[in-house]
Amino acid sequence: MIQFEPAANEVVLAPGDRITIEWPDWNGRTPGTFLHRPDRLIIGEPGVTSGWTRVWNSAGEEITY
Repeated sequence: MIQFEPAANEVVLAPGDRITIEWPDWNGRTPGTFLHRPDRLIIGEPGVTSGWTRVWNSAGEEITY
């Protein structure tokens, strides 16, 4: 399970699948964050709004949330 914050959207990732994450260049500002828990990976968006993070699975398909 991947959880995107601050939107709180959740996406199920197939077992063994991998993801690639892209964040924009923030000119030295704080990038996004990761929190790994046993049941999920929480990806915190950089900044205070959602929509900046782009994520792809290992098949190259973009994960939309």
